[in-house]
Amino acid sequence: MRDDCLVESLRLLLSNTAYATGIRLYLPGFSRGMSEREEQAFCSELSSRVGLDLARDDRIEIHPQVSNGLSDILSTLPASVSEVMVVGAGFLVPPGWDTRLRSIAKDDALIGCISPLCMGVPPLDDGAGLSARGSSSTGAVDAAAMTAWLDNDRLVAALGATQHLQLPILFPQCCYLTAQGLSALRAADRGLDPVVCLERAGLVSLVALNLLTAKQRGLGESSALSAYIESASKSSKLLGWLRTRLDEGHAPAIDSAAVRSSQPVQLHIAHSWGGGLGHWVDDFIAGDSSRVNLVLKSIGSWGEFGQRLELYSSYSAMPPLRVWSLTTPITETALANLDYRAVLREILSEYQVQGVIVSSLIGHSLDVFRTGLPTLLVAHDHYPFCIALYSRFNDVCARCDGERLRACMKDNPGHQFFTSRAPEDWEALRAAFVGVLQDNPVTLVTPVRSVLERWRTQMPQLESLPAHVIPHGLGLSPSPSLAGEDAGRLRVVIPGKLSEAKGLRLLEQVLPALARFADIYLIGCGVSGHVFSSIPGVHLVEHYARGEIQAELSALRPHVGLLCSLVPETFSYTLGELQHYGIPVVATRVGSFVDRIDHGETGFLCDLDAGAVVELMRSLDDDREVLSRVRGRLEQTPPRTLDGMVADYHRLLPVAPVARGQALFEAGPRQLAKEAIYINPQSTYKMAAYAFFKYSLIKVASSPRLPSWLRRGLGKTLRLLKRLKGSCER
Repeated sequence: MRDDCLVESLRLLLSNTAYATGIRLYLPGFSRGMSEREEQAFCSELSSRVGLDLARDDRIEIHPQVSNGLSDILSTLPASVSEVMVVGAGFLVPPGWDTRLRSIAKDDALIGCISPLCMGVPPLDDGAGLSARGSSSTGAVDAAAMTAWLDNDRLVAALGATQHLQLPILFPQCCYLTAQGLSALRAADRGLDPVVCLERAGLVSLVALNLLTAKQRGLGESSALSAYIESASKSSKLLGWLRTRLDEGHAPAIDSAAVRSSQPVQLHIAHSWGGGLGHWVDDFIAGDSSRVNLVLKSIGSWGEFGQRLELYSSYSAMPPLRVWSLTTPITETALANLDYRAVLREILSEYQVQGVIVSSLIGHSLDVFRTGLPTLLVAHDHYPFCIALYSRFNDVCARCDGERLRACMKDNPGHQFFTSRAPEDWEALRAAFVGVLQDNPVTLVTPVRSVLERWRTQMPQLESLPAHVIPHGLGLSPSPSLAGEDAGRLRVVIPGKLSEAKGLRLLEQVLPALARFADIYLIGCGVSGHVFSSIPGVHLVEHYARGEIQAELSALRPHVGLLCSLVPETFSYTLGELQHYGIPVVATRVGSFVDRIDHGETGFLCDLDAGAVVELMRSLDDDREVLSRVRGRLEQTPPRTLDGMVADYHRLLPVAPVARGQALFEAGPRQLAKEAIYINPQSTYKMAAYAFFKYSLIKVASSPRLPSWLRRGLGKTLRLLKRLKGSCER
């Protein structure tokens, strides 16, 4: 034989394989450079060594060429092959390797491919590698290196038996392509990255942590391997814990828990952006006295909105109960994510969750619909079908086919949140989203009728999906009308942060004309309101805390409110608050404003035109009786309470009663003990810096190790800092 070492490694491979039924074993590069006669002799000698007839065994294919990628493999596989395991020349596999790989994919139709760990190759790159030097005349692999490798494999099998990483990599020299993975790759463009092909098919790529292969030095080199090493090296830091455990020779201990509950549990899925969604989740929990509500929030940064998951007892509670980091961050929404699914399984099991309420998929995975539990999808926006969230591109969107999607991604200024993906990725997400809703026990809930109609118009496949309209409730105390009733100069209040979506450009045209006959109060407008500071009659309040709206309105006594959103809002808490306090509202004729305002009776609607807005406001200034009539109608309208809203949701999401005294779950801030400081992810950098500086000053000023004169000076600095607190919080 020309290469005894290669023959020996192939003998080990064939001896260590269990040959699961229906799987083709593809072995590229082992007969490279051999003539047909030499290859026959090669197979004959191997057959005698391993007791298999390699020439006739259709489970095994020895291929002469070193594979430079899956395209080489796909081009030679017969169509009858449904699953394939690839092991290239120069790679060694431990006993039962194929059984271990296949066990990971068992009963999981979302796994497209599985790659094992390999000594000396990222992401588990310990710099060792396995020596290719023979220790005997037969070219056997070095015995000491072999023993070290197999010892490490046994440890890996114990440490990582149930832990596997979802990474966007595929080890071309040693991998398992599942039936669904192979089918997706066969249907895709051969020139496309296989991992991307799998992602667009809604499949995931795993790195198995229960199996350690080895590469012989000087063998198995290829351009595909070099590309894999470059890509996988970016994830090497994720396996630092495993390298440490291999050195220590034991697994980490698992700690215990602390807090108990005996009420039925339901889980909310949310992003961490705050806004109306956060407001709604907190209101829901405040109005729900009969169930425990937990909130799983995605935490991340721009471009990677799901870097970690945090579990809370309410949306705004601090600190979180639990924290998990995702090995592969979720950029927008994952079609499937095994890390995410493992976290979800842990939460559902430990807290015995009986129902799920999904308020956002940003930073989450579609796996949230695959729990088998009754699930409600609450439409707070138009994502994920609308990549701009607000369903507006030049005008309110009535459709979004492939052509319009591509135009939107190119020319819509509102498309600013998710810019790293191609149109084909969004089309794949849309298709997977519709499919997962149809295949699982999911009910769609919208706060107004128009949102439900828009979802069904843009996604006709959801026409048969169970759906209900449940108006949001408001957690506001009863109050007499706070609207102005005097005949003085018209006072107009515009609450909330100003942005393009909220009509900033329209207000730039409206306010100069409106200020000629009205005083205008922009409360909570943020820094965007500064563009109006030079207009006489315009007054700015950059920020107000949630819960202070009543005090602000009581001080102003506005005659009318003005809301100029360009996008079709799904609810609008600002509209609800103004109506609750008896203040008539002029709003643009879009979205939920049309559902919630009866023109001339409970408010006023106008077109998205500056002239139309100013003309309507002038007519109301001239005829205050119209405002008085609407104000009276609002005072007579019973409020939508949180209790009523929660009761409607409970009817859609029934839970089993819990026996008195039964402890359903245990929970506690286990993983936060290692963190000296925890920062609310919704805090601004200025707020976080202020809090840390304040803490530092208090710590230093109270230290007995410092001279008294220095402590007094620091105390004065602290008092000055407190006086600046208000501006810092803004």
